[in-house]
Amino acid sequence: MDITKEQWCKAHRDAEATFRAAYEQYTGLDPYPLRTRHYNRREEIEGYARCFRLADHIGGAHTTFDGLTSRDYAMWFIASSLLCAVRQKISSLPSDVQLDIADRVRALPDPPNIGPARADARHYRRIRRTQHRAHEPPDSESVTPAACERARQAHVAAVEANDAAERSEERRRELERSSMAAQERARRKAMPERPLTSRDAARPSQRSTKKAAREARRANRREPTAALEHEVFQLPEQRELRTARFVAMQARNHDEKLERKERERADARSQRALEVSAAQDDMVPSAPTIAAVVADALEVASNMR
Repeated sequence: MDITKEQWCKAHRDAEATFRAAYEQYTGLDPYPLRTRHYNRREEIEGYARCFRLADHIGGAHTTFDGLTSRDYAMWFIASSLLCAVRQKISSLPSDVQLDIADRVRALPDPPNIGPARADARHYRRIRRTQHRAHEPPDSESVTPAACERARQAHVAAVEANDAAERSEERRRELERSSMAAQERARRKAMPERPLTSRDAARPSQRSTKKAAREARRANRREPTAALEHEVFQLPEQRELRTARFVAMQARNHDEKLERKERERADARSQRALEVSAAQDDMVPSAPTIAAVVADALEVASNMR
């Protein structure tokens, strides 16, 4: 393929944009995230499996490279770089995670046919078309008027037989519904009449109860004991006692709040000291993320242009 550097760079940009859109649609991940996200085990397995499935479908081995454009070659180069990076990352994971990723790869649906994958699809369609034509009758036999008339008569006979079968089935269902309705009417007619039941007694009115309760409250207010309690409640000495009790309660609440905050600060300092000590004792490297794999693969592809 004789192309200039500018043509290759343009084909690479177009292929990268198409591959990025297909990657986002198939994997649901952002190839250039603004910040790193930590995935759990299920999300990590799903992401690696989808990345591997897409990269292997586009950047893996193909049956033919005939008819590929410069854009298809650029997309194959990007996908193969991603496939190498994903394989390297998966090989560094534990064996049980690798087995789960392999099982998930086999269960995933086929990625979209873009780039070199379209050449494979055309190749397989050409093979199927050739095999289908090999089983067809010769042209001289298939286009004769007698053969066309026989085919038309066979089609008309099949349609009429299908219509007759549908009509007979509908007639059978109608007769079955009529028979069931007649049986239900006969069953209801043979049933004895149900005895008449009297209506429930009317609910008593609640007005009398509410009125009696209201009068009882008014009578209690008019009692001398209630009036005396109110006068005692309004005395200045009682007001001073209530004020002093409220001030004491506020002071106690304030002291308890300060003590609680001091205790929380002490617990936080102890927790930070334990975390720093544990971090200094054993430093475990963070697990590779899917976003880092995609960024490394695209960076390698950009540097090799």
